[in-house]
Amino acid sequence: MLDTNGITSTEGTVRARFVCNGANSNETDSIAITADDYTDNIGIVIEGDEAVLAGRVIAFPNPFGYNRGQTEIQYFLPKSCDMTVSIYDPFGNLVRTQKIQPGDEGAKLGINKITWDGKNGKGKTVANGIYVFKAWGTDFTGEVFDKELRIAVIW
Repeated sequence: MLDTNGITSTEGTVRARFVCNGANSNETDSIAITADDYTDNIGIVIEGDEAVLAGRVIAFPNPFGYNRGQTEIQYFLPKSCDMTVSIYDPFGNLVRTQKIQPGDEGAKLGINKITWDGKNGKGKTVANGIYVFKAWGTDFTGEVFDKELRIAVIW
């Protein structure tokens, strides 16, 4: 379990994240919770791919474009940190970049998901080709997260 100190809200809701091995994609299910004489079914989402939890960056679908207008990029951070994510064209030119604050999606502890719609920083659709997604960041100790992935775009 990633969050060991679940805090219950005023509505009695608690959010907890677990690391689960063996899931190949997002899977939605439900679980029965019983407290004293009260039972309720809650929805759960199991996140993760063993490759992501092992430190790889993945994108699905890859290639994308003709079959789906966006791709979801996933990676795992062992701790929250300042992140920069960028996409470069096949010639190494910067297509778009984004800085992400610690704790926000893309820079939080655990599995992070970023969606790319195949557009550059000016909102224009990129050409067919192989693009490089690069994510890097540092935390207050100076530790560096630095990963990249090639993503194909086919319109």
